[in-house]
Amino acid sequence: MRSQDPKEISAFVKKYPSNPNANFLNNRLKNLSAAQSSKAKPVIQPLNANKLSKEVEKKVESGKADANTDKTVNLLNNLFSTDRNKKEVFVMIKNNSSCNLIVKIDGKKFYNLDVPKKGDNYVLVPKGTYKITTQICEASYQSTKNLTEDTQIVLGIKEKGKK
Repeated sequence: MRSQDPKEISAFVKKYPSNPNANFLNNRLKNLSAAQSSKAKPVIQPLNANKLSKEVEKKVESGKADANTDKTVNLLNNLFSTDRNKKEVFVMIKNNSSCNLIVKIDGKKFYNLDVPKKGDNYVLVPKGTYKITTQICEASYQSTKNLTEDTQIVLGIKEKGKK
């Protein structure tokens, strides 16, 4: 009756379908499933430097990088650096949700990164361990990452009916 484990509750209901608490447990199982599906589930993968540099080049060519010239220069210098002992890495946050995000990156330094809905943004951070938090359409995301190489984090909420 107190379990929070959906597998345990499901197994009990299957084994004892005529139990007087079966309806209550079925409702609890539905609520637990709904709560778990609204959690933000990130996909973390190595950053594709070629793809990122092409995107930056497009922005530079179109003139959209004027306001972020320093950021763009730092990105390109970092991407094309041959120094294996570089002390900084890029973190790209890709937002697949339909909500704008403010991603908080807290570690050696603190950053607030605005990430538009269905868009992305990036920041250069010193290598180290960071706590990354945000709210994705009212679902909480929190993770601790050891950032030692350029990284892309894809955030979003699985929409109902889609895989």
